[in-house]
Amino acid sequence: MHISEKAAEKLKEIIAAQDNPQDTQLRIAFGGFG
Repeated sequence: MHISEKAAEKLKEIIAAQDNPQDTQLRIAFGGFG
């Protein structure tokens, strides 16, 4: 599954804006996009 650069950037913003341990797991799952 390919994730575009823009989508990755938006995902980073969303994750960075939240303080939730699940988001950290997502960040790891996305291979460091976060």
